[in-house]
Order: sequence, then C-alpha cells, then structure tokens
Amino acid sequence: MSNIALRKRRGHGGQQSEYTLYLAIAYPMLLLAACALRLAPGSPKYHGVRYRRPSVFREAWEMGQSALPWVFAGR
Repeated sequence: MSNIALRKRRGHGGQQSEYTLYLAIAYPMLLLAACALRLAPGSPKYHGVRYRRPSVFREAWEMGQSALPWVFAGR
C-alpha cells in the first residue's frame, strides 16, 4: 500500500474512536430519554400486536446510532 492510502486508513481510526467517545458520553442521557418515552402517556403500547419491543438499553443505543452521525455531518 502507498503512504497516502495508509494515512487515509489511519485517519478513519481516529474518527471512529471520537465517535465512540461521543456515544459513551451521550448514552446515559439517551437512556434517560428512552425511559421517559416508555413512561410517557400516549406512547405506543403495542397492545394486540405480536411485536416484541426492544429493551430500553437497545432503544437508547439505536437513538445514539441515529443521532450521532449528525455530529459528524459537517466534517
């Protein structure tokens, strides 16, 4: 591999660790938000539907996975 290709590959590693850091910081807040959404009146209850809702922890993780790319959109 050329030096340019290696530098580009290494550059993405720093961005990945930064993404992980932001997710680790945001996860507790997103977990609280997922819990609040579960407890809020008027939230979907899935009565009569054969669908198993993901855990609160999984919902918070999915919130982070969908929201954090916006942090890196301006780069």
